[in-house]
Amino acid sequence: MNSIVEWLVVITISIMSNDGVLSPKTYEIVSRSDFAMCSLVKADIDFIFRNPYQTVVIKGDCTTVSEYEKQKIGVMVYE
Repeated sequence: MNSIVEWLVVITISIMSNDGVLSPKTYEIVSRSDFAMCSLVKADIDFIFRNPYQTVVIKGDCTTVSEYEKQKIGVMVYE
């Protein structure tokens, strides 16, 4: 059986308080993509921004729709 793989770009943004005053927050942005864009995102999006008060981590990843759905039961993926 020959099936087409559906790719997703997953960008995760985590915000943490350096002094522990606030609880950490994590946000996830998900978008359908092709393999070329997934490869670019996975290779190029990894940033850490830090100031005296907070640290922000931005991470890009790539996965298939089926793998993402296994990890995120009950989460909707929008086109």
